[in-house]
Amino acid sequence: MLRGNTTKTGNISGGLGLDLIFQFIRHNKGKIQIISADGFWEWHRGEITKKHLINRFNGTIANLRFNLNDTSHYVLENESEEDWNTF
Repeated sequence: MLRGNTTKTGNISGGLGLDLIFQFIRHNKGKIQIISADGFWEWHRGEITKKHLINRFNGTIANLRFNLNDTSHYVLENESEEDWNTF
């Protein structure tokens, strides 16, 4: 869950998508859970929970919960508000 981390190898870029989603969830006061291999990881209300799973899971599940009552507006640092004034 650190910016720049990726499971990709070679000259394939990666490591940004999950970090951006995680930043949004933190600001939005949502929740994220990830299960992969033998691990469970969760962020909720500023607290991280990690658990080792006894049985290995062959795959990855990402559960994202967004706070739909959030009325804030978010833009990336390299974007301007004018980029979003289309509507």
